[in-house]
Amino acid sequence: LDKDIKGFWNAFMMTCSTPSVFNPYTFKFILENFYNGKKLFCPVIGWNSYQLAFHNTTWEEFVGTDVIPEAVNNGKVLYDYYLKTIDNQFFDFKKQSVKNYLCPSEKFDTSKYKEYFDGVLFSPPYYNLEIYDSENQSVDTFPKYEDWLEGYWETTVSKCYEMLKPGKTFGFLIRDYVDIAMNEVNISYDMKKVAEKFFTLVDTYQVKWGARKSSRTPKKMIGGNYENFYLYTKKT
Repeated sequence: LDKDIKGFWNAFMMTCSTPSVFNPYTFKFILENFYNGKKLFCPVIGWNSYQLAFHNTTWEEFVGTDVIPEAVNNGKVLYDYYLKTIDNQFFDFKKQSVKNYLCPSEKFDTSKYKEYFDGVLFSPPYYNLEIYDSENQSVDTFPKYEDWLEGYWETTVSKCYEMLKPGKTFGFLIRDYVDIAMNEVNISYDMKKVAEKFFTLVDTYQVKWGARKSSRTPKKMIGGNYENFYLYTKKT
């Protein structure tokens, strides 16, 4: 440290993989302004922030999958809290239902949900950027990037296609990043091209995270702290 503490700090901030939680206010805004319907599917449940947003909308059914037991269990706790504790004049929580499955999205049984959902919205895993202490993570199942794109991502997107109603909306948020070996991972383009095998691209937006700059902000994102929001529709 006495030789180059600044260089050490810069390297640390470039490569640290601190998990982030999707802002539920942003998720709610996207649902209310780009989607319409009652039944929502999330292939990952985002540490329950997606469900938190769902409870504060007029959507009525939330179905999610995840490989983290705590997140799945917390989904039930959150649902019970809204159903039994909160009295809100704007949202009728008794109309809402929640079902979270402890299952990798690429292995999810879609048979009971064929052309069932009005929307799919989530921020998928960043391949090897954020690693959690749980089994069945996609990067554990598919360590090689090309295999991950096909085995995890393309399989997940195809299942979403099966479960989405014709004419309804599929969307996800992702960003290119710098991995721990200082390699640029152009994951946005790769995942976008896979999604276009199944869905028609409607538009692309940018969601900016963090209103002010800080020397403590990780520099792992290429070009700034934002994510690309890709919005698609299922052909009728």
